[in-house]
Amino acid sequence: SVPLRDYSGNVIGVLDIVLDRTALVQALNTRILSAVGVMGLALLLMSAGLGFVTTRTLRPIAELEKTAAAIAQGDLTQEVKVRGNDEISSLANTFNQMTEQLRSLISTLEQRVAARTRALTTSAEVSRHLSTILDPQQLVLEVVEEIKSAFNYYHTHIYLLQPDGQTLKMVGGTGDIGHRLLTQGHTVSIERGLVGRAARTSQTVLVPNTLADPQWLPNPLLPDTQSEIAVPIMIGQTVLGVLDVQQNIVNGLGQEDAELLQSIANQVAIAIQNARQFEQSHQQEEALRKSREQYELSVEGSNDGLWDWDLRTNVVYFSPRWKSMVGYEEHEIENNFGAFEALLHPEDRARVLQAVGDYLEGRRPEYDIEFRFHHKDGSYRWLRARGKALRDEQGQPFRMAGSHSDISSQKEAQENIAKRAARDRTLNRISTNIRGAVSVEQILQVAVQEVRQATRASRSLAIIDPNEDTMSFPPITDRD
Repeated sequence: SVPLRDYSGNVIGVLDIVLDRTALVQALNTRILSAVGVMGLALLLMSAGLGFVTTRTLRPIAELEKTAAAIAQGDLTQEVKVRGNDEISSLANTFNQMTEQLRSLISTLEQRVAARTRALTTSAEVSRHLSTILDPQQLVLEVVEEIKSAFNYYHTHIYLLQPDGQTLKMVGGTGDIGHRLLTQGHTVSIERGLVGRAARTSQTVLVPNTLADPQWLPNPLLPDTQSEIAVPIMIGQTVLGVLDVQQNIVNGLGQEDAELLQSIANQVAIAIQNARQFEQSHQQEEALRKSREQYELSVEGSNDGLWDWDLRTNVVYFSPRWKSMVGYEEHEIENNFGAFEALLHPEDRARVLQAVGDYLEGRRPEYDIEFRFHHKDGSYRWLRARGKALRDEQGQPFRMAGSHSDISSQKEAQENIAKRAARDRTLNRISTNIRGAVSVEQILQVAVQEVRQATRASRSLAIIDPNEDTMSFPPITDRD
């Protein structure tokens, strides 16, 4: 409504306009409803699209998470399915590549662990075998066969350095080829080939490709050799020989093989040394046995007793005659050095033991000594001991043998001679002194004094019997 005014400003009326807006309102409502419908549909479509996109994005991630969990549990056979070329697909490809590398790494580690376990088992088996073999030839033959069969090497053999120090002689080889080389007496100079270089330098020689090494010496009997390792067999700084292994594959031998073979070579060196020492000891024992038998035959008529002392075990062989010399049966004296020591006269024990020690340690050129020895009847007999020691390459004694002679009768005879000589000297002195006396009293005084000195008495008495024309010196007691 609008008021109507005159020129004076007074309201003279009202202008009222009435408009029908029903159609307009209906049209407006229709438009609003349409807009709301369109917006709802748009929201619905957006929700559906977002759900599709979310599902498409999260499903590969969920699959990736599930596969990762399975791999973490140790199932390396799982793979993520790759769909499309988007970032998720690229991530899935990378994950699958990582899984494949992990499978390869674990497989390699398992192979290395299996190889190392096999190597340790073989090394332990070789060590066990070596500890029971004392024949050097049998030892090397079993070692080469054990190594070849355990690691499937093409060929294995062992060379030993000869006394000239310049030649290596093959003493063990695998298969028919090894037998043929042994039959031929195959040798190698230390100035030639990989084997010679290992012996000459005291260093392991590893050649992954033999054709690329100018110092490699081909063997017509082993035409397929393509890689080789030569390991010195050493005790301390001394080379005993060479352990040589060949393979028919380029790069078929590596550093791990070299380390394993070095460990086995060290065991072989100790076993060879032990076998040689045993063989040498056996030969020495046999020579000593024959020598002892010959000596027993040669001294059988002299009534000497024999003894044979093993310094390493302290076991002493006392012959039956040795024991009977001091009145004992064979089972009554133990076979050790302590039994001998216990029967020594207390005043002679230190002197005898000192003589034994000085001789064994080289401070005395020979062992020849006299001493008193206890007899079963309680008396002491004089014995003369003579002996000689056997020494090893380092000059250390390992055996000593000799004889005991009963010299009691000689000692008794010497004592009697000494007593007679002393008596004669005393009589001569008394006679000289008496001849210098000028009276009977002086003669008696000289006689009494000389008798007292000779008998070591505190007092002496001379009695003259005029009827018998004799003079006697009776013993004087404390009561006298």
